[in-house]
Amino acid sequence: MRYGWSKFINDWKAPDGMPKPEEWKVVPFNKQYKHMLPYKSGVYMIFMTSPYNNTQNLSYKAPIYIGRTNNLCQRFQDHTKTTVKKNLFRKLQENLDFNINTNINNINFCFAIIDKIDKLKTYEDYLIIAYGPCLNQINSIAKGATKRKVIKAKIIRPSN
Repeated sequence: MRYGWSKFINDWKAPDGMPKPEEWKVVPFNKQYKHMLPYKSGVYMIFMTSPYNNTQNLSYKAPIYIGRTNNLCQRFQDHTKTTVKKNLFRKLQENLDFNINTNINNINFCFAIIDKIDKLKTYEDYLIIAYGPCLNQINSIAKGATKRKVIKAKIIRPSN
């Protein structure tokens, strides 16, 4: 899996029907905001603002996890439960000293509702390929990728 933003222009060409920037909503990555999420299908990004020189003139934001779901509210709750040992919230808490009561790392949940269920994987793949989020463990299939064929060959030895 490649981590970090893609340097290839073709990776940034959004698929047809990809949500427009104004269609995305943002809520803090904290379980107390679950009421702000719909019980609808969609794609989402969990992104973090860099604590390094985070000022108006110098501010970095990067997706750290990208996913798709049939129920945004339920998936948000799965990620933010503090009682589950191996969920995303716990990983952030362990690795970034992230605390539920502070926004020191300014981590947000950004989502877009997708009504066409058959498009969820396409949109998720596009976002993973373009952004290369550091906490995703499953690689996305690159556009145009083909499976490798095994070529069998017979070795012919010279006869004496």
